Amino acid sequence: MPESRFEVVLKHRKWIEEKVQRELAEIKELLKGEEEKLVYHNRLQKDSLKDLHQKKAKGVTASEILLYSSFFERLSMRIKGQERIIERIKARFNNKFKELVKASRSKEVAKRLKEKELEELYIEELRKEQKFIDEVGVGGYNRNRARKDKEGYRV
Repeated sequence: MPESRFEVVLKHRKWIEEKVQRELAEIKELLKGEEEKLVYHNRLQKDSLKDLHQKKAKGVTASEILLYSSFFERLSMRIKGQERIIERIKARFNNKFKELVKASRSKEVAKRLKEKELEELYIEELRKEQKFIDEVGVGGYNRNRARKDKEGYRV
């Protein structure tokens, strides 16, 4: 059976889809790592706040409270920065996901076109084969008829 002219297009679109899938997986891993950092910072903030409350119960100096205050301020800024980073990565992830959907649809279109063309080529081959078989049959019939005419049979 002949090869479809859409085979090259289909291979290229599969390659594009796989490339976008790899990029999406990389972004997903990056997002996971950044979310783990955020969880770490939030846990640090929670644990530090708990530690401060325990120290307050025992008695704490003003300088320690000032140190904790500046620490919480910096940690808060880190958390907000980390949240912004995560939002940007999520936006990249969503854009890449849309690109993947588009690439998948494009690949499916090429796949359907290839299948349709192969089906048409197959039908054409069947027509040619049937035409050949008909010609062989007609030729055989005509040979038999001619032979019977020569032998004197009435046709």
